[in-house]
This record gives sequence, structure tokens and C-alpha cells, in this order.
Amino acid sequence: MNNIKLTITFTEIFIILLNLEAFSQSKREESFEFEKRIAPSMITLGIDNTVSKNNIHNRLFPDHNGVVEYVINPSFSGYYGFRINLLENNTYTIEVKWVDDWEIVQKRMVTEFPVKESNYRVLQTKSKQEQEEILRYNREQYSKRFQKAVSEYTIKTMDIPISKSLADQFLETYVSLIEKHINKGVPKISRDGYTAIFRCVVEDEVWNFSIKNPLGIFKELTNICDKIVKDVQKEKRLNDSQYVEQLEELVKDKE
Repeated sequence: MNNIKLTITFTEIFIILLNLEAFSQSKREESFEFEKRIAPSMITLGIDNTVSKNNIHNRLFPDHNGVVEYVINPSFSGYYGFRINLLENNTYTIEVKWVDDWEIVQKRMVTEFPVKESNYRVLQTKSKQEQEEILRYNREQYSKRFQKAVSEYTIKTMDIPISKSLADQFLETYVSLIEKHINKGVPKISRDGYTAIFRCVVEDEVWNFSIKNPLGIFKELTNICDKIVKDVQKEKRLNDSQYVEQLEELVKDKE
């Protein structure tokens, strides 16, 4: 009987520990690297503030701020995204853009800006000064690759009309999710993966929310935005009502 009781006790403790670990995992999954920036939407009257757009974002969507903007920068493929624009006749379009020749440009950059071998075995044979020089040289070469590649990519564009209801729901969803996001725990730092940028104009402000490897509800938003990009590329149209419903559900889930 005592053995049975002891077995039950250990089983109960094991289940409790599993539940605690699962809870801990769920807490960690809500934490990711992000940067939230809010600035005036205009520099001067009639000139949009695009200062917070990085090189990649600015290459895709320069000149002005859309109602909302979405940009994805993967580590090992071409970047892409969309911008929703309000036209002078009070109609909306979604402007989808993507890099069409990422691999070709990357191969050219590797040839044009070579780096020195810097694995552990090689560095161990070098003096500390030589190690630092190799690493510094490689950092400079990688930076040159990135800067030149951004300017040389071929950008493809596709622009289609969308409904006011979809444009409005996108703005509402962006505002709700960005405004209510609170960091939980310590984020896992990752060098690879992808960065997602969600940008929107809120009255006289422009909100820029940049995330490294989104999780939770922002991962769901990323999936919706990615599907929109693919739909525009392949079908050249959107099922607006379908996406309005999906975005509405995200806002409800956050409440």
C-alpha cells in the first residue's frame, strides 16, 4: 500500500512539474525581440516622416507613409511586403513589392566583397591582433555587401484596389495589437530568422513596430499578411471580406 501511495505521489509531482514547464514555455513564447517607435507623421507640412524606415523598408516603400505598411526581411531570401495607400478620390490600393533576384545579387556580392577564413581552427593559429584584424575586415566586407545589394536588387511591383473596409480593419488591427503589446519575460536572442515591420499612421503620429521572429498573435498577423502578398502575386486580387474577418478575430483574441 505504501508503495502505491508513493507511486501516486511521485506521479502527481511529475504532472505538476510538467504543467509548470508548459506554463514557463508559454510565457517564453510570448517574449520576442521588438522595437516600438512613435514619431510625428510629418517632418513639415505635406512631407511625410520616413526617417524611421531602414534601408530595406525605404527601398521598397520610399517617399511617403501608407495607411499601413508591412515588410519582411528574411535572413536567407529576398525581402517583400505591402503598403496600403489612400488615393485622392478616397479609394484604396494595396501596393505589393518584392525582391526578384536575391540569389543572383548575393552571389555577385560574395565575389565582389570576399571575406577571410575565420573559423576557430584558423583563428587559433593567429595572434590576437591578427584575429581582430580578420574579424574587423570581415565585418566591413559584410556591411559593404549589404549596402550595395540593397541598391542593386530588382524590385517587382503589383498594385490592386481594395475596399475601405479592409483598409480600415488593417489600421484598427495594427493600432490595437501594437498599443496593447506588453513584453513578457526575457526574449530569446536569435541572429537568423526574419524581421517583420508593421507600420501605420495614427492621426498625427507614425507608429513603427519591428519584430525579430514574431510569436503569438503577431505571428498570426504575419501569416495573414504573407497570405495577402501571395494572393496578390498569384491571383492579382483579394477576397477582402475573408481578410476583414481574420483581422477582426485577431483584435477579439487580444481583448
